Amino acid sequence: MLRRDEFMKKFEEIKSDVDPFILSEKEKEIHEMHKEAVQKGKLSYTDPTTGYLVMTGLHHYLRGYCCGNGCRHCPYSHEKAPPHIKIRRKFNSAFYVRVSAKEDEQNDKLDK
Repeated sequence: MLRRDEFMKKFEEIKSDVDPFILSEKEKEIHEMHKEAVQKGKLSYTDPTTGYLVMTGLHHYLRGYCCGNGCRHCPYSHEKAPPHIKIRRKFNSAFYVRVSAKEDEQNDKLDK
């Protein structure tokens, strides 16, 4: 089975686990953009808020390993990301988001 096909199978499972009731409207929009991009076989999409180019989960999966940068759609659960990056990300059931300022403050206290 090709890696792209492997990811598409995995992506169907990921999509079924998404809880739309915990996503903000912005997060729902991002999730839909990512889903559309992956279904079209695209490796990136433009973030609707920032205008930045964001790599899809397909792109990361085809690379074959976690790069350690705390990417939004990392299919490898940030396995190679250093602790100071991991602690500032949480999975919202669809993709990774940065923690809130309050959570970030609490994490800083835990780091010390």
